[in-house]
Amino acid sequence: MIHIVPLCMTDITDLSERVHDLAATTSASKGPMLAPDIDLSSPAHQDLKHDATLGHASTLEHPVYDVLAHLELLFYAANDHMQAFSTLLGGEEPSWFGHIALARAVVETSSRIWLIADPTIDVLERIRRHLLERQYELAHQGHLFGGPFKALPQADYDAGKAHLDATRTSILAWAAAAGITVENGWVKGPRVRPSDLIIDVFEDDAAATGTGQAAMLAAYHYNRLSAVAHGLPSGVSIYHQHAPVPGEQAHNVLTSADVGHVALAAVTAYNAGFDRLARYFRWPHPDLLPIRWAAIHQIRVLIDQTP
Repeated sequence: MIHIVPLCMTDITDLSERVHDLAATTSASKGPMLAPDIDLSSPAHQDLKHDATLGHASTLEHPVYDVLAHLELLFYAANDHMQAFSTLLGGEEPSWFGHIALARAVVETSSRIWLIADPTIDVLERIRRHLLERQYELAHQGHLFGGPFKALPQADYDAGKAHLDATRTSILAWAAAAGITVENGWVKGPRVRPSDLIIDVFEDDAAATGTGQAAMLAAYHYNRLSAVAHGLPSGVSIYHQHAPVPGEQAHNVLTSADVGHVALAAVTAYNAGFDRLARYFRWPHPDLLPIRWAAIHQIRVLIDQTP
């Protein structure tokens, strides 16, 4: 199979540098996320005031602190994915699929930040969203204990299963005591699916920037990113073009616009997630706007190019 790459590598390198600048500057702009250094006027600090009264030693001792710690880990992950994305874009040889997998990681992680760090919701709603994330993960681990994990040494299996069951019980007991509805063994949800969440993120960005077709773009991007990450037929064949003449060899074509669309999904979600973190924790970040627009401009340069 022939591989054809009608790219302007200079423009790809420029995009790599803009994305690196964005990741580096947001990392440097990140302020405190845990007590006692959080801005006293921030929504995060207001939430933290409820930690002692909402916590229970027998269930969840520090429910608010747990959310803040989770947000910090999410940001480190999103930022690291973004830096790796820029590094792969800046390589001597073009990336066909690797940068897409990294972009999906950026989108997934940043979208969860956007959801949980929403500065307009109250503390109980924020905890509820976090607990749904924990339950979703516990459900996946439960499937493993029902199958592959049975190969573990018995003592390790028993300890792991006991911890999983105790964590699940603690979450449900705490939620019920806090007045959060529990239905069929789950904190009232449902968990927002990634494919729906990215639509919410893009629509929020569209409202802020005045751009249109947010839902359509979000669905398009997420479908492509996920198909590649999961090795689906539509993913591994996204560049495939049939031979124009019967009997000739088919070929794959990677264009600058392809790279630009992937970068647009990652940068849009990353910016949206960081914006909500900055508002929730009250981080000053006056120097970010020019860097963001530089990245978006370079993405547009790539998208507007024709093969």
